[in-house]
Amino acid sequence: MSDPQGEPLAENPFDAADFLARLEQSGRERERVAARRPGCDELASSLGPFAGFLYETVDTSRKLEEAKRGLVPGRSYAWLPAAGSPAAGDVDFFAPLVEQFCQGFEPVGTHWLETNPSRNPAAWSVVFLRRVFFTVIDHLRALAELVGTGAHLRAPLVLSRTLLEASSVGSFIIDIEVEPKERLRRILNLHLEELKEASNATTGDPREQYESSIAELLAFARHCALPVASYRPERFQAPMLPGPTSSRSESASRMVDIALPDLGREMYRSLSAVAHSRDSRTLLPDEYSLPHEIVDWRRTESAAWHSIAPLFVVKLLAERTAAYLGWDSLDAWATSFDVVITQWSIAGGLADEQIRSALGLGPQS
Repeated sequence: MSDPQGEPLAENPFDAADFLARLEQSGRERERVAARRPGCDELASSLGPFAGFLYETVDTSRKLEEAKRGLVPGRSYAWLPAAGSPAAGDVDFFAPLVEQFCQGFEPVGTHWLETNPSRNPAAWSVVFLRRVFFTVIDHLRALAELVGTGAHLRAPLVLSRTLLEASSVGSFIIDIEVEPKERLRRILNLHLEELKEASNATTGDPREQYESSIAELLAFARHCALPVASYRPERFQAPMLPGPTSSRSESASRMVDIALPDLGREMYRSLSAVAHSRDSRTLLPDEYSLPHEIVDWRRTESAAWHSIAPLFVVKLLAERTAAYLGWDSLDAWATSFDVVITQWSIAGGLADEQIRSALGLGPQS
C-alpha cells in the first residue's frame, strides 16, 4: 500500500495482546448488558399467565355468545360468532349456496347432511380456528415452561415455529380484509388438503370414499363459480382452487409472509431449518460451542430473539379473531400482549444499545 504521494506505507503489525484484551472487554460488556435484560424466569412468568388469560378470554367469549342465544353457557364446545359479525355474515352468505348445491347435485358425503352442524363452510372455518387456538395456547404455555428452565436451546425454537405457522394460517383463513367468496376459497383449499392427506394415507374403499368427497367439494367450488385447477386423483398432490392473484396454492411459508411481510418468511425458514436439523440462517450458540459450555443467558437470548416474530403473529391472530367472530374481549387481550412482546424483544437483544447507554458503555463495535 502507498500514500497519495506514492510513498510506501508501513503496515501496522497485528497486536495479538491488544486483540485478546478487546475481545475479553467485549465479552465482559455483553455479560453486563445481558444481566440487565429480562431473565428466563421473568419471561416464563409473563408468557405463561398470558397464555392462560387467552384461554380464559376465549372460553368466556364463547359462553357469553351461548347465553345471548338462550343456551346454557358451557353446555357445548361450540364457538358461536356474535350477531352482525363477519363470521355470522359468512354463514348467511354461504347458506343458500349450500342449499342450492344439495338440491341440484344431491351429494352423498356426510359434509352435506342437514344434521351436520358443520355443513356450512363458515362453520369449517370456525372449527379450524378453534383448533388453531388450542394449538397456539398449548405451545405458548410449553414455550414459557421450556424457556423458564434456562436449560433448552433448540426445543423452544421448534415451538416458536409452530406458533408462527399456526397463527399465520389461522389469520389467513379468517381475514376480513377480503371478500366472503375469497374466504370461502381459502377454507375450501384447506379442506381439500385435509381430504387429500387422508386419501393418500389409505387404500381401497376408504380411499375411494375420500376421493368421492374431494369430487363433491370440487363440484361445490364450481357451483360457487370458483376457479378449479386440473386435478388427477392418482397423484399425491391435493386439488387446488387458484387465488385471484396467483395460480399457485398458498403454502405455509406464503401465509407466514402475508401475516408478517419481509421478516416472516425468513424467520420461518430459519426455524424450519432448526426443526429439521439443517443449517439455520441464524447462528445458534451450539454451532460454535458444546451445549454444556453455553451460558444460560445465551439460551435465553436465542429463544427470545427467535420468538419475537411468532409472538407478533399470535397477536395478529387474536385481533383478526376478534374482528371475525365479534369477540371484542380478544382485542383487549391483544393490546395487553404488547407488554409481553416488548419484554421478549428486550430479552432477545433488541434494546441492547439503550442498555449500553444506561451503563455508560459506547456503541457496540
